[in-house]
Amino acid sequence: DLHSFPTRRSSDLFVNLLMAETYEIIGSTEQAYARYQDIVNSYPRAAGALDALQALNGADQEVSLFQAGLIYYYHGNYKLASASFYRFLESGESADGALIYYLGVSQMYVGNYAEAISLFDRLIEEFPEDGFYASAWEEKAYVQWYYQGNYLAGAATLLEYVAKHPDQQPAPGYLFQAGRVLETAHKLSDAAEVWERLVDEYPLYEKSEEALFLAGIARYRAGNYDAATATFNRELLLATDTANVARANFWIGKSYQRKGNAEFARKYFRSEEHTSELQSPSLIS
Repeated sequence: DLHSFPTRRSSDLFVNLLMAETYEIIGSTEQAYARYQDIVNSYPRAAGALDALQALNGADQEVSLFQAGLIYYYHGNYKLASASFYRFLESGESADGALIYYLGVSQMYVGNYAEAISLFDRLIEEFPEDGFYASAWEEKAYVQWYYQGNYLAGAATLLEYVAKHPDQQPAPGYLFQAGRVLETAHKLSDAAEVWERLVDEYPLYEKSEEALFLAGIARYRAGNYDAATATFNRELLLATDTANVARANFWIGKSYQRKGNAEFARKYFRSEEHTSELQSPSLIS
């Protein structure tokens, strides 16, 4: 039963902890250590995993450095997580994408941003088939724009992933994110161009219509009212519900108002009011 799986794992963890403590009380330390090892190797996210790790370390028992790093990682101690992961690498064990990813994120959280980016680059270059490959691009971009304040580099990283892997599942989401980053950097025309790509390249993406609206807003904020009008007209044609039709009409009206065309502005404002009236509860019921 898939629904009982988390409960079953929690129950197994509790039994292991209870048995380990019981074995320690009666002096069966080897059996206690075996239980603690199972917890460390099987339940790194669990609260009891840190206790098990500390018990093994206190008894000078050998523990997987990767698992120790995971436990520290999941418990928010990124400095100790980094130390364990680096020791794993120095031990001569072969690294995989997961280790490089967790180490990169840990370095990000302790403030070693250049090292974090270097690690994400390593994952991207050496482990293109790894399950953490796409996440490495996203985390690299996040370090660049959020922590380093280099918005253009962060957006470029996301756009590079889309260019290299346009058919992969994360691509439209990364394209949407790139638009947000460019908007934050006040590169409004660039943000609009990125967002407009979603309707053309990923029309089935759940945020494609929202992206088109945001593109229109970005062009409006940039003072490019002709382009804003064109973009909002596209949304008007593609809108799938009356709320989106209403907002498109409203912003077309605002754009014409900004251009000094009062007649067309009133026309679209009236259309927006009519559409909004159709949404009123009394008419819907």
